[in-house]
Amino acid sequence: MPVPAEGKGLTLAALQDIGREVGISAESISQAARSLDQAGRAASQRFMGLPIGVGRTIEFDRPLSDSDWERLVADLRETFEARCTGRYDGPFRQWTNGNLQGAR
Repeated sequence: MPVPAEGKGLTLAALQDIGREVGISAESISQAARSLDQAGRAASQRFMGLPIGVGRTIEFDRPLSDSDWERLVADLRETFEARCTGRYDGPFRQWTNGNLQGAR
């Protein structure tokens, strides 16, 4: 297995070798690596030149199922230690907590 340069991490091929050893397909490892490049579009709100809000929009490579959405909202609640309210309007899903918000 290749030894990573300090601060560089493992190569994709090395990660795929490790994945194969534990039963994860090389394609799944590749997809995960590609997802790291999808940092999303940053957004900010300003008032009189000062930042008053920040945001990030991330496009998923597939539609989220209701189960995926529920897991995502649960992860966000835990990450931000926040209670949030959900709104379901047909296929539209939205959650909010103060300035935190998300929609599907």
